[in-house]
Amino acid sequence: MHTYASPAIAKLLTQTGRLTTIAPRRLAETGMWAGQATMPGGLLRGAPGYQATVQVRLLHARIRSSALKHGWDTAGWGVPISQVDVARTWLDFTLTPFRALAAVGIELTEAEQHSLYRYWHYIAYLLGLDDGFYRDVTDHDSAGELRHLFDLTIGAPDDNSRALTAAMVGAQVELLASAPQPLMPRAEFSDLIHGILRRTFGDELADQLGIPVSSATPFLVMIALANSETRRWQTFTPKSAAQALQENTARRSADHRSPDIPGGPTYQRHVRTGTVD
Repeated sequence: MHTYASPAIAKLLTQTGRLTTIAPRRLAETGMWAGQATMPGGLLRGAPGYQATVQVRLLHARIRSSALKHGWDTAGWGVPISQVDVARTWLDFTLTPFRALAAVGIELTEAEQHSLYRYWHYIAYLLGLDDGFYRDVTDHDSAGELRHLFDLTIGAPDDNSRALTAAMVGAQVELLASAPQPLMPRAEFSDLIHGILRRTFGDELADQLGIPVSSATPFLVMIALANSETRRWQTFTPKSAAQALQENTARRSADHRSPDIPGGPTYQRHVRTGTVD
């Protein structure tokens, strides 16, 4: 959602209608791409994650071409899906989500951060991003410096930004609440998401994006402590860390409902129809 804080990006996304009118599908598609791209072996040439990442690059090119053909104001808004836009969005799959995880007690070590950014350097390359943007980004601190520079170049979030934010929160709530055995009612899921977003972005940006104050904020401290303790035991030794990684990968690979697992019915249906319903 940090991407939506850019009025230019928000305007383009709202114009396409995809993120405000079919947010659940867009969320699922993005999750499918991220899952394919980050599974072990997913970025090998020809693998599902490799193909999906190249398709994202082609989608960007198609949207850019269409916007320019239909009178996009480059003088006022710049080139649609520019290199800066791609770099900013790249940070919203690296820095931003892991800052959110840290807000609920799941923090990466320095070595893990270096590994994360090395991996995403290759994804940036596949997306066509000039390496001048990312080659010196090796951890959260350097990523934060780059994001700060980008934030200095944009105006304040506008109504498009707030519409996209509300649509994506709603889509996430529906996804969580539609599970076979949801953990809580929709209203509580929504309140929890708002609390995590405010803890991640800070009150000023959260207010600008129209994210309500959350009553879940006090509970996030307890959630963070529980997650931190769980992760401490998971990574207590190299053996326990390897076991946790193996178990998680095996669980995802065995879940045929997962859209990022090639061969599963959800993945195959998306290949045939472009839907994930």
